[in-house]
Amino acid sequence: MKIALYFIAPILLLVSAPAMAVEPAGTGAGNELEQVFSKLSRDLQCLCGCNSTIANCPHVKCGYAVPARKKMRAMLNDGKTYDDVVAYFVKREGEVALSSPSKKGFNLVGYIMPFIAIIAAGSGVAVTASRWAKKGEKSGAPQSGPEPAPEMNDEMAEKLKKELKDFEA
Repeated sequence: MKIALYFIAPILLLVSAPAMAVEPAGTGAGNELEQVFSKLSRDLQCLCGCNSTIANCPHVKCGYAVPARKKMRAMLNDGKTYDDVVAYFVKREGEVALSSPSKKGFNLVGYIMPFIAIIAAGSGVAVTASRWAKKGEKSGAPQSGPEPAPEMNDEMAEKLKKELKDFEA
């Protein structure tokens, strides 16, 4: 009985595999709309004050996210594209509706300025350090290091020997 089960089970799995691979009904164009809706929800900011995107707004009955989701779905169902929906919300709310600033015009400053500031600061440090190094060489200041020990005369040598004897005793 067990042997028959070991042979029949794999055959049943092989026969039923094509049926499992069939795409469920209702996918296709609807799935594309869901993907666009999901991207819109992540790319548009909720303006209720929660500082989240429309997709991640923590308020169940949010006064902004819930109507915005309905409006986005209605626009997508009417055949509007991703760009059309984004343009609508930007026109209605301004650039604040975007979860990240657009990479056009003056907004590029926000993307480029940190790198320019780092390069400028690094250049300033390098120039200042090289000037300080050159200034130290020109002044003729002695190189840093330990000072040489003073030369010992006979009187100091005798005093040292006497103190060592007293210390050892």
